[in-house]
Amino acid sequence: MFDYVVLPSIGVAGGVLLAWRRDMWQITGTFVTSYAISTTLQELGATSPSRRITTVYGPQSDPLKVAFLDELVQLQQSFLGPWLICGDLNMIYHAHDKSNDRLDRHCMRLFHDFLNRLQLEKINLVGRRFTWSNERDSPTLELLDRMLATIGWFADFPNHFLKPSLH
Repeated sequence: MFDYVVLPSIGVAGGVLLAWRRDMWQITGTFVTSYAISTTLQELGATSPSRRITTVYGPQSDPLKVAFLDELVQLQQSFLGPWLICGDLNMIYHAHDKSNDRLDRHCMRLFHDFLNRLQLEKINLVGRRFTWSNERDSPTLELLDRMLATIGWFADFPNHFLKPSLH
């Protein structure tokens, strides 16, 4: 009933899973990169265009973030239809995405420029402001997990929102 592709973790970091229902989606291409799994899919029996979904686990070190964003740019250049990116990007682009003022403004600018270049918009997170904590007594909180989409994705699915799971 389900198919999936896995990008294994390295130790306790990384790891990506992309799964879909075989009875609902036809997969026409899957790409696995260093930080992402991307697949092109079409709804079975529908005449709608193909869509791309990419799941990611972005690197934590700053030098690797440039390579990560470059991989996503290359994925975008190979597909012109509606696109959804979701996962832990390990990057923020607004100061209010972090609970303190220790900001890496260079990486924030890189991420912001990437979003503008690929014309990606965020799918709003409802019910929570942050998605990560360093779990210390006085924690740092950040919004690292995101869903981003092209305007074509929003046209096909106008009522998206991102809701945290309850543990």
